[in-house]
Amino acid sequence: MKYKFKVIPCSRFDTEILENWASDMAEKGWALKGIWSLYALFEKCEPKRMKYRLEPKEDMEQEYPKQSEQDMYESFGWDFVCRYSKYAFIWRADEDAAEIHTDTEIQSEIYKKVQKSALKNMIFSLISGVLIIALIIFMWFGGNT
Repeated sequence: MKYKFKVIPCSRFDTEILENWASDMAEKGWALKGIWSLYALFEKCEPKRMKYRLEPKEDMEQEYPKQSEQDMYESFGWDFVCRYSKYAFIWRADEDAAEIHTDTEIQSEIYKKVQKSALKNMIFSLISGVLIIALIIFMWFGGNT
């Protein structure tokens, strides 16, 4: 079997768990290729110690990293893997590659911004859903008067 799908074992905001899980899969001979909804696609590879990093996106509509970002990451030995939802990009590197970000306070601020945006989207979706259900109920029961 050259490819396999696995259920993602955590929420999209549990970055450390997801990074470690992808690294563990690489050690078992499965390289992360992409993520869709609740599933991750892995491709068979030579077992290898790799590290994965989720990098929050500043622009939620951005599909791929900017060329300048990609060039910088590649100069440190990191390769772009895939986009993860609309909040992050996933990068992969050999175990001995230098870390891109070393300032945890800046990383924390970026993650807070991303989580705030996700919370706003969730609240909007919840309110929209309640309004649609209320409209359906009104049309079903109250529209015959």
